This record gives sequence, C-alpha cells and structure tokens, in this order.
Amino acid sequence: MDDTDPETAMRKWDDEMLAVLAERFKALAHPLRVKIVEVLLDGPSSVNRLAEEVGAPQAVVSQHLQKLWASGFVRRSRHGTRVVYRVIGDDLSLLLECVRGCLLVKSDTEDERDDEE
Repeated sequence: MDDTDPETAMRKWDDEMLAVLAERFKALAHPLRVKIVEVLLDGPSSVNRLAEEVGAPQAVVSQHLQKLWASGFVRRSRHGTRVVYRVIGDDLSLLLECVRGCLLVKSDTEDERDDEE
C-alpha cells in the first residue's frame, strides 16, 4: 500500500478513531434507535410524540434517546416541562442513506446470484 497516495491515506484509521467509530455505530445498532432517528430527521420531537410515532413505551424511547444523546447523534432542549430532541447536523441522514444504498446493492447482488443458480 502506498502511504503517499492521498486517497489511501484518507482510508487509514488509527486505533482511537476506530474505537470512536465502533461506539458510534453501536449507538445505531438497534432497530428502534434507527426508527427514532428517522422520525427526528423530519424535525424536532418530544419523547411523547416519538413514543407514539415509533409505537414503543415512553420509558423505552427515553432509554434509547439517552444512548443517542450520549453518542452525540441528538441534542435535547427543555421547553417548559417538555424535553425536545433533534438530530445534530446532516451527517446522520447521509450515513443512513449510504447504508440504505449498500443494503440495496447487496440485495441486488443476492438476487443476481439466486438467478444464476
């Protein structure tokens, strides 16, 4: 591998960055958390509304929001007695779109293999 190639250098991750990456992905490694993020990508929401949208008890949604908040994916702010959550930046939306694209490609590849058999 050529260390002077800028494209190759950008693909290298040091151990610290790999650990951060793994922790961030772990925060998204639950279907309900991904559902919550999908709702929040449409705009800020309270825990009550999120619970209704994703069809889960408020206490469960709160636990998942805590993990998303601790991982830096969402921000929370208090409005009177309500706590409102929102996604931080556009990166999470881009990441989920990229993952969706990878899943679609994998699905297409599997379909092609099934056709060959």
